[in-house]
Amino acid sequence: GGAVRQGLDQARMKWFMYVDGKGATSGECLDRIFSCRGRADLVVPYPENTQERPWGRRVVSMLFQRTLNLLFGLNLKYYNHLVLYPAELVRRVRLRTNSYAFQAEWLVKLIKSGATYVEVGVQDRFAMEGRRSKALRPGNVMGVIRAIVRLVWDVHVMKR
Repeated sequence: GGAVRQGLDQARMKWFMYVDGKGATSGECLDRIFSCRGRADLVVPYPENTQERPWGRRVVSMLFQRTLNLLFGLNLKYYNHLVLYPAELVRRVRLRTNSYAFQAEWLVKLIKSGATYVEVGVQDRFAMEGRRSKALRPGNVMGVIRAIVRLVWDVHVMKR
């Protein structure tokens, strides 16, 4: 989250997207995401081929997605992909986490404040050689839990 904030601070174009350096999203999928630009405020991708992911990651992703949808009255298919944002719109959101939940924090706060979105399915490359996620390490999991608690506070209590 912190590195993404630095990137946003330096962004000079109209649109902003965090791109994972692991290369899980092909150029073809990026084209698909960009082709939806302008149909809504946000372009929110989701993986269509989740069955290719290890079962443990599928379960954790599903629990994360369903928990956020329940807590915030949303119906998003996925929260952690390469969302395409208007840079000026996302700059208005105070991002409070440096955890893996930064994308979810932006999405929830923007959508709850009235931003429109379109979801687009993409085919990710989950089975890449040498690709190992650090997302499920205990410190990262605790960071996500803290981020969700703060997000509930911000959205439901502080109404921001």
